[in-house]
Amino acid sequence: MIIEHRNKLVSTRLHDSNLNEVPTTQTRLGTIPTKYENRPDSIANLFYNNPREYVRLMIINNINDPFEGFNSNDQIYIP
Repeated sequence: MIIEHRNKLVSTRLHDSNLNEVPTTQTRLGTIPTKYENRPDSIANLFYNNPREYVRLMIINNINDPFEGFNSNDQIYIP
């Protein structure tokens, strides 16, 4: 899906039909290092070997904006 963010069109998976399939069990708590700030795709690639799985991180952490919701030193849940 294409949405507008800060007056630019960007692609997102946030409205995909499979969002309810994200497991909420067996989560870990982690701290975002500086090099991964605002990079949920890189965090997802690190833990799931797939950058498109960033949606899991957004849902479990109740983050709405993938471009500003992952700040360095924030603690996040990693399912």
